[in-house]
Amino acid sequence: MLSDLVDLVLPSSCALCHRPGASLCARCRSDVTDWLYPSPRPSVPTPPPPGMPVCWVTGEARGALRAVVTAYKDEDRRDLAPQLAGWLAPALRAVAGADPSARRA
Repeated sequence: MLSDLVDLVLPSSCALCHRPGASLCARCRSDVTDWLYPSPRPSVPTPPPPGMPVCWVTGEARGALRAVVTAYKDEDRRDLAPQLAGWLAPALRAVAGADPSARRA
């Protein structure tokens, strides 16, 4: 009931296509997954310069994925946090598995 009241006062819409409803509609979520990698991978430069840790990524920062990250960061769309966290979790697991020092963080 509280979420219905919040939606009435502050209606949500898709961060990408602005359709009323979810913070990311099914069509736009599908567009984002087109930019996700099957599994996390190290980012360029590979290998990193001395003293720089490996940066792991879960997708290419282009298209709909870039738009979602931009909406979160620049348009204050904090409602996208759970979705972004789900996409970032595999990279965090990869870091923890590849770098024993990351487990201390």
